[in-house]
Amino acid sequence: MLRLDADTHASPCLIGRITVLLVDGAHRRRGIATAMLDAATTALREAGCTRIEAMSDIDIKNAHNFFRASTFEQTSYRFARAIDAEA
Repeated sequence: MLRLDADTHASPCLIGRITVLLVDGAHRRRGIATAMLDAATTALREAGCTRIEAMSDIDIKNAHNFFRASTFEQTSYRFARAIDAEA
């Protein structure tokens, strides 16, 4: 599964964002994620993006290693919290 978004608000350049890149555990270590990343990069380049970002859960260390091996650099932390409904 691969999900792509483009963000024109964060920067003067068009940024492509990978929000989900998921390979079933039974099919990992076969180059599938790399092929998906390559296809995403091509699609985003063709859409005019000059930068690509990937989101990764803080606990999924093998994903972090994959992105680092794919020449991504860690540039930020992302913070989130729930919004409680008001009574």
